[in-house]
Amino acid sequence: RFEKESIRCLSVLERRLEGREWLCGPGGGELSLADLSCYGYASMHWWTGIDVSGMPNLRGWLERLRGRESIMSAALVPGVSVFGERGPTFEDLRTDVGLQRRIEESAAAGGRPFF
Repeated sequence: RFEKESIRCLSVLERRLEGREWLCGPGGGELSLADLSCYGYASMHWWTGIDVSGMPNLRGWLERLRGRESIMSAALVPGVSVFGERGPTFEDLRTDVGLQRRIEESAAAGGRPFF
Protein backbone atom coordinates (compact mmCIF):
# COMPACT_ATOMS: atom_id res chain seq x y z
CA ARG A 1 0.00 0.00 0.00
CA PHE A 2 2.77 2.46 0.92
CA GLU A 3 4.63 1.74 -2.31
CA LYS A 4 1.52 2.34 -4.43
CA GLU A 5 0.82 5.62 -2.66
CA SER A 6 4.44 6.71 -3.05
CA ILE A 7 4.33 5.96 -6.77
CA ARG A 8 1.05 7.86 -7.03
CA CYS A 9 2.53 10.92 -5.27
CA LEU A 10 5.68 10.87 -7.40
CA SER A 11 3.51 10.51 -10.51
CA VAL A 12 1.54 13.60 -9.48
CA LEU A 13 4.82 15.52 -9.29
CA GLU A 14 5.91 14.09 -12.66
CA ARG A 15 2.70 15.29 -14.33
CA ARG A 16 2.78 18.70 -12.63
CA LEU A 17 6.35 19.30 -13.80
CA GLU A 18 5.52 18.61 -17.45
CA GLY A 19 6.86 21.69 -19.28
CA ARG A 20 7.73 23.40 -15.99
CA GLU A 21 10.87 24.00 -13.95
CA TRP A 22 9.11 24.40 -10.60
CA LEU A 23 5.83 23.30 -9.03
CA CYS A 24 4.11 26.69 -8.60
CA GLY A 25 3.95 30.04 -10.32
CA PRO A 26 3.13 31.29 -13.80
CA GLY A 27 4.72 29.82 -16.91
CA GLY A 28 7.54 27.48 -15.96
CA GLY A 29 7.03 28.34 -12.33
CA GLU A 30 9.21 29.84 -9.64
CA LEU A 31 11.07 28.12 -6.84
CA SER A 32 8.70 28.11 -3.88
CA LEU A 33 7.99 26.49 -0.56
CA ALA A 34 6.09 23.80 -2.47
CA ASP A 35 9.34 22.67 -4.13
CA LEU A 36 11.24 22.72 -0.85
CA SER A 37 8.47 20.84 0.95
CA CYS A 38 8.32 18.05 -1.63
CA TYR A 39 12.08 17.70 -2.19
CA GLY A 40 12.91 15.58 0.87
CA TYR A 41 10.18 13.05 0.17
CA ALA A 42 10.74 12.87 -3.58
CA SER A 43 14.52 12.61 -3.39
CA MET A 44 14.35 9.56 -1.10
CA HIS A 45 12.53 7.37 -3.64
CA TRP A 46 15.27 4.73 -3.30
CA TRP A 47 14.18 4.19 0.31
CA THR A 48 11.11 2.33 -0.89
CA GLY A 49 12.76 0.81 -3.94
CA ILE A 50 10.84 2.98 -6.40
CA ASP A 51 12.43 3.34 -9.83
CA VAL A 52 12.02 6.88 -11.16
CA SER A 53 13.96 6.30 -14.39
CA GLY A 54 10.69 6.69 -16.31
CA MET A 55 9.95 10.07 -14.70
CA PRO A 56 12.17 12.55 -16.55
CA ASN A 57 10.35 15.65 -15.28
CA LEU A 58 10.76 14.54 -11.67
CA ARG A 59 14.43 13.64 -12.18
CA GLY A 60 15.16 17.00 -13.82
CA TRP A 61 13.42 18.86 -11.00
CA LEU A 62 15.39 16.92 -8.38
CA GLU A 63 18.63 17.78 -10.19
CA ARG A 64 17.70 21.48 -10.34
CA LEU A 65 17.03 21.46 -6.62
CA ARG A 66 20.26 19.57 -5.88
CA GLY A 67 22.09 22.20 -7.91
CA ARG A 68 21.08 24.94 -5.49
CA GLU A 69 23.68 25.73 -2.86
CA SER A 70 21.05 26.36 -0.18
CA ILE A 71 19.48 22.92 -0.69
CA MET A 72 22.84 21.18 -0.48
CA SER A 73 23.81 23.17 2.62
CA ALA A 74 20.60 22.11 4.34
CA ALA A 75 21.08 18.49 3.26
CA LEU A 76 24.49 18.40 4.96
CA VAL A 77 23.24 19.56 8.37
CA PRO A 78 23.02 16.65 10.81
CA GLY A 79 19.48 16.15 11.97
CA VAL A 80 17.38 13.97 14.18
CA SER A 81 18.15 10.42 13.22
CA VAL A 82 17.25 6.93 14.33
CA PHE A 83 20.97 6.32 13.88
CA GLY A 84 21.80 8.57 16.85
CA GLU A 85 23.41 11.99 17.04
CA ARG A 86 26.29 10.89 14.83
CA GLY A 87 23.98 9.44 12.25
CA PRO A 88 24.24 10.22 8.55
CA THR A 89 23.09 13.48 7.04
CA PHE A 90 20.15 13.61 4.66
CA GLU A 91 22.61 13.84 1.76
CA ASP A 92 24.49 10.74 2.94
CA LEU A 93 21.22 8.81 3.12
CA ARG A 94 20.30 9.97 -0.37
CA THR A 95 23.62 9.37 -2.12
CA ASP A 96 25.77 6.84 -0.23
CA VAL A 97 25.07 3.55 -2.01
CA GLY A 98 27.04 1.57 0.58
CA LEU A 99 24.99 3.08 3.41
CA GLN A 100 21.80 2.38 1.47
CA ARG A 101 22.85 -1.24 1.00
CA ARG A 102 23.52 -1.62 4.74
CA ILE A 103 20.11 -0.15 5.56
CA GLU A 104 18.45 -2.51 3.09
CA GLU A 105 20.33 -5.50 4.52
CA SER A 106 19.31 -4.48 8.04
CA ALA A 107 15.68 -4.23 6.94
CA ALA A 108 15.83 -7.64 5.27
CA ALA A 109 17.39 -9.19 8.38
CA GLY A 110 14.48 -7.74 10.38
CA GLY A 111 11.93 -9.15 7.94
CA ARG A 112 11.04 -5.74 6.50
CA PRO A 113 11.02 -5.11 2.73
CA PHE A 114 12.60 -1.66 2.76
CA PHE A 115 13.58 0.00 6.05
